[in-house]
Amino acid sequence: MLFRSSQAFRAVTGRWDSSERPTRKLKRGDTIGPWRVLHPDASDNFVNADDAALALSGDFEGTKVLWLSDLGVGGQAKLLEREPSLSADIVVSGLPRQGEPLRPSLLKALNPRWIVVTDSDLPASERASKRLRERLGAAGTRVVFTSDVGAVRSEEHTSELQSHSDLVCR
Repeated sequence: MLFRSSQAFRAVTGRWDSSERPTRKLKRGDTIGPWRVLHPDASDNFVNADDAALALSGDFEGTKVLWLSDLGVGGQAKLLEREPSLSADIVVSGLPRQGEPLRPSLLKALNPRWIVVTDSDLPASERASKRLRERLGAAGTRVVFTSDVGAVRSEEHTSELQSHSDLVCR
């Protein structure tokens, strides 16, 4: 059964449809502010909701940022298939419900300087596993887990990322 036919999905999108505020469903090729939508495509029909999570690309004063949300393994494969020359200086990724973020082929293609994994201590299912931490750590890229440092910000005038406590991650 497709996730779009779930009762929860229909309830949420039904509220959007009846809202007086204008809404639009973002799709590949759209832009929203400085972000370009890379995924999903309007024609995509994934079984797992995480495979249809938004992937956004933005350029901020010469720094390329890729925001992958909780993009699942199938969505990652489709993104790489559609954007084989995709690269990023900073990749921000959550944790998909199934599989891991930044599968090795995607990570290799992106070749980022920084990876920010937006995980949390609780619940345990939202915490990056030891295996993921080791795999990303072995990739030769600087990795920050929000469960370790809290919020992360990028300073426009530097190539450093900082946590909310002003710990400089170099």
